Parts: sequence; structure tokens; C-alpha cells
Amino acid sequence: AAAAAAAEGAPSSGDSGHQAARQQRIRSGSTVPTALSRRIIHRQGGGYLDETVAAVASGAADRFLATVLQQASTCRDRRLKGEELAKRDRRVRKANRKRRRKDMEGRRRKKAKTWQTQREKAMAAVGAERREAAAGKSGAASKKVGGPGENGGKSSLSAPLPTVPDFNGDVSEDSVDEEEEYYER
Repeated sequence: AAAAAAAEGAPSSGDSGHQAARQQRIRSGSTVPTALSRRIIHRQGGGYLDETVAAVASGAADRFLATVLQQASTCRDRRLKGEELAKRDRRVRKANRKRRRKDMEGRRRKKAKTWQTQREKAMAAVGAERREAAAGKSGAASKKVGGPGENGGKSSLSAPLPTVPDFNGDVSEDSVDEEEEYYER
């Protein structure tokens, strides 16, 4: 009958003190059993007369474990939050670099386009000037008796091209000196 009662979970007459302590421990949520605390204290050579000493040690151990667990979870949460913030910062920096690169490329393209337009205008002006000079000389040469060979065999088309500013706007070697003189005024 005692085995059947134990199987059903009802306390038997010899087990009632142990069962009550077990139920109390389950209700209190103690993670360090009082018996373990008592055994550790005795093993370390500590003796006591009051039975509540083991319960106090068990409660202190529970409090310590709860504190450590809470601090560990807080540290983990902060570490994860820090990793998340660092990841976000990396994304922001990458987006900023990409935006700056795109802006620089746009400015470079705009500058190159402006330079190309200026160059084309200068070349068109030089071409028009040469055509006018050639037309003027051919008209004057047809009026002369000697013809086009009187210039010593040189035509106006072989005249040197004027210097056109390069991409950076420099015309000659003296441009730096001219710039310094400008700012010294």
C-alpha cells in the first residue's frame, strides 16, 4: 500500500518530512538546495547548531547565482547591442563613402564636359580663323601674278596651333608665376 501511495504522489508516513522539504524548495524556487549548502559547510570544517544557517547559505548562494545570471544577460545584451550599433555605423560610413564617390565622379564629369566644350569652342575659333586667313590669302594670291608659291612654299594652314588650356586650366609654365603675382597685388 505504501508503494502505491508513493506512486500516486501521496506522502507516506516515513517520507512526509522529506516530501514537505522538497515541496518547500520547489515553491521557493531555490537553485542551491539546503542539503548541498549544509554538506559544503561541513566539508569546509564549519560547524553550526542552528539549522537555519544552511538555509541562509542556500539563500545567499541563490542570490549570488541570480545576480551573476542577471549581470551575464545584461552584458550579453549590451554586447549584442554594441555589435548592432557597430554594424549600423559601418553601413552608414559605407553609404557616405559611396555618396562622396558618386558626387566626386559627377563633379569630375561636369569639369571634363566644361573643359571639352571650351576646347571645342577654341578649336572651332582657330579653324574659322584659319579658313578666313586661307580664303583671304587665296583671294589675294589670285589677284597677284606669282600665285600661292610666293610665300616661300608655306601655306597659312601649316601655322602652329595656339595653346589651348589643358584639363587643369594651365596654359604654360609661367601660369604659376602669374598666379603668384596676381595674389601678391
